[in-house]
Amino acid sequence: MTVGELIAEIEPIAYGPLALKPDEFWDLTPREFNLMEDGWKWRWENLEELYAWHAANVMAPHLKRPIKPWQLLGRPTLSMRQTVKREKKGGGGDQ
Repeated sequence: MTVGELIAEIEPIAYGPLALKPDEFWDLTPREFNLMEDGWKWRWENLEELYAWHAANVMAPHLKRPIKPWQLLGRPTLSMRQTVKREKKGGGGDQ
């Protein structure tokens, strides 16, 4: 991938979701840009989970078996993934 192709790929992210101005974009190092993109993805996932939690609660009285937010998302939630990470490290909680 050439530098021009890379820039063409990341500029829409910079000017769209990250809402950077051109001078702000060009002043960033690649590491800073990646950190900003990771932060945006984290915030977006949290927002999706909030919406899924809300939808699950709105739907619950109308269902025989309430649906879980992760079932609406089709993926584990951030808190579920953090719990798995802690258990793998041996810090399971009730000690």
